[in-house]
Amino acid sequence: MTRQELRNKLARAMDTEMSDPAPWSTTQLDQVLGEAHQVLCELTGMVERTVYLPLRGATWYYKLSALSTNIILPRRLMEPNSKRRLTARFLTDLDEERSTWETVTGNYPEWWAPVGLDWIAISPSPATGGSYLLMDCWSWPDDALGDGQYLELTGQEEDALLAYAMADCNLWNWKPKRSADLLNEFATMVPASRMRTRLSTRQHSPQGSNGNGTDAPQ
Repeated sequence: MTRQELRNKLARAMDTEMSDPAPWSTTQLDQVLGEAHQVLCELTGMVERTVYLPLRGATWYYKLSALSTNIILPRRLMEPNSKRRLTARFLTDLDEERSTWETVTGNYPEWWAPVGLDWIAISPSPATGGSYLLMDCWSWPDDALGDGQYLELTGQEEDALLAYAMADCNLWNWKPKRSADLLNEFATMVPASRMRTRLSTRQHSPQGSNGNGTDAPQ
């Protein structure tokens, strides 16, 4: 469903004119739909992308937002040549089990760990740069910049998005009980969406895509 189709459906549900959806503007309804889309993606992890992680020599920490502005959380990392998946660990485990992990270099990384919300650690680090890892990530959706753009949703997810958007509009319209009912309805839809995995075929990066489902390394 396109942004315009979703906005029209939201306007009809709110019993207002699609061409002039008072008391809201079309821009405001687009913002409501965009926020609902982001909340749904954050709760369900329904948009998954793969990005390249270029490795630098003797470097154990990497900033996620420097790789892509759309990353919510990394899911797994893989060494592409050997198809070997890195083992995910907690940072405290690395510190306890391998106290010198921040100084160890090797041919291929074996472990990775999340560090806060915007960093990951890998070990061992290659002594020199030039290689890379593939990182599967739960991601924010692409912004809908035009009415003809399709949102990254399935049919059931569209219903959840509209329930959240209607809750927002009803709260804005001073109808808190109706808003709470719609949020409860939205909450019942989220577990079903979370159970579905969805690999987006339209990859996004500020640097562009290489066309094979992963963002191109620089």
